[in-house]
Amino acid sequence: MVATPMEPEEVPESVLTTHGKAKAVTHKVSDRENKFSLAGVQMKFSMKEKEGRYNLSKNGEHGDWIIKTPSTHHKHVPLNEYTAMPLSTLVGVDIPDIKLVELGKLDNLPQINLPDENLAFAIKWFDREGNTRIHMEDFAQVLAKYPHEKYNSANYE
Repeated sequence: MVATPMEPEEVPESVLTTHGKAKAVTHKVSDRENKFSLAGVQMKFSMKEKEGRYNLSKNGEHGDWIIKTPSTHHKHVPLNEYTAMPLSTLVGVDIPDIKLVELGKLDNLPQINLPDENLAFAIKWFDREGNTRIHMEDFAQVLAKYPHEKYNSANYE
């Protein structure tokens, strides 16, 4: 299934009042070369792996790996995530393929500020079958929370 924009006047009033009063606006299509959105506070990129090197996906091409670069606020985030993922398998959680990637193997990254660390965390896209996307929602979407409310509006309990 693919979501397509509708004109603001076509949006049913019941949708606009489900979680308070909302206003429908016209969706403006961006012509930027790299187009993808990944939730969360950590810097990450959708990249294609070829012969051990990773290139930023372009022109609507799907990457096959999510690459999370080191954090400028917290030390060793890629190592932490790489360690935590296999631990989750011990309690029965299925995880996608993961690996640590040397920053020197990441090609065409935009100019970003990176700390003095040399590894990024790589996780295989798990919501794709070939070029077909598998719809996923995070709990911020389920709870109708805005991105800035994601980490302080609900918990497991």
